Amino acid sequence: AFRELRLRYARSFIGPFWITISMGLWVIALSLLYGGLFGAPLEEVAPFITLGVVIWTYLQAVMTEGSTSLMQAKGMLEQMETPISTFVWLVVLRNIIVAGHHMTIFVILIFLYGLWPNMNWLWLGIGLPILLIAGFAMCLFVAVLTPRFRDIAPLTTNFMTVGFFLSPVMWRPSDLQKNEFIVDYNPFTHLMAVFREPLLGRTPDMISVIVSAGIALGLLQIAMLLLGQKKH
Repeated sequence: AFRELRLRYARSFIGPFWITISMGLWVIALSLLYGGLFGAPLEEVAPFITLGVVIWTYLQAVMTEGSTSLMQAKGMLEQMETPISTFVWLVVLRNIIVAGHHMTIFVILIFLYGLWPNMNWLWLGIGLPILLIAGFAMCLFVAVLTPRFRDIAPLTTNFMTVGFFLSPVMWRPSDLQKNEFIVDYNPFTHLMAVFREPLLGRTPDMISVIVSAGIALGLLQIAMLLLGQKKH
């Protein structure tokens, strides 16, 4: 994963941080816009949107790249006996590294707004593994299905595009005046909450912890079953 990123940005002075700079500018624009729309202080909106965009970028990348990972590796799979999960891990690890770069934006906000760690950060010991397992499970799920059903790849792209606007990435759940079911029954709401809420100094809702853990482990089990069928 490190080697692939180095090759991708071989002649770039700051490498993948170009993406982080672009994301930082985007977050600034969104924070000013949504802070103005909802009348929220910038010190509340900016960290919320930053973490939401970082998490969503990670989830979207593992889904969309995962849906084509095995088809792109078709030649290698035919020439040697390489475990399918190897290519899934490559996608996941590459995007974990990129997400780590993006988190530098939040680190800047920590110093800018004094978002110092508190005891709620300990929830990251639960939230981070849930998010990483969910990302791997989602990637493996679409990776195994796409070679059989080629429509999965474009469906995944469209699904994540629509999901971006229906998930609390840029807007807060409390900003909804009606149709709260968009938040309550949205699995991405809970997956983002278990990682974002601790970093914002808040305790994640126990419902979000239970639901997100169930989603991660349940989807992983389904993906492993599909992988077992594909081997046969």
